[in-house]
Amino acid sequence: MLCLSCEHGLSPTPPNPTDTGFSGRVSFVGDWPSDTKECWIVVLKDMPQTPSEAAMFILQAPKDSIPKFVEYYDYTLYVPAGEYQVVFVALLRQGQFWGLNSVVGVYFEDADSSHTGVVRVKEERITRNIDIRVDFRRIPVTIPGLPTGKEGKR
Repeated sequence: MLCLSCEHGLSPTPPNPTDTGFSGRVSFVGDWPSDTKECWIVVLKDMPQTPSEAAMFILQAPKDSIPKFVEYYDYTLYVPAGEYQVVFVALLRQGQFWGLNSVVGVYFEDADSSHTGVVRVKEERITRNIDIRVDFRRIPVTIPGLPTGKEGKR
């Protein structure tokens, strides 16, 4: 598991040619909940196997947050080279605890929402266009492939 914070938007200096990571834009549609406390980008190297493991990963996320009440947020995350199975946006509201109901947007490759987009990061490269759309009219969002604890229950 790896949880990282966002760089705060575009910087006036270009990335160092030896930087390793990925970048993109989080776009927000609809009205932000007025009771928004924090909003983060969360990166998971592996798909959690249980809901409690997923909640633990969210709890261990960074302290830096996406600015609240913006229309979009450009970010760059510096991570080691490798594959990252899940990249998502989590929103914490006043009086709420971090959990699966905090997920408000997920990265999907080619707009295919049947499975999460795998982010492939090469050494000394920034993988671009890892874009996430958050539609506040349709939250929370389910991470495809993530166990919810309701499997097999009738």
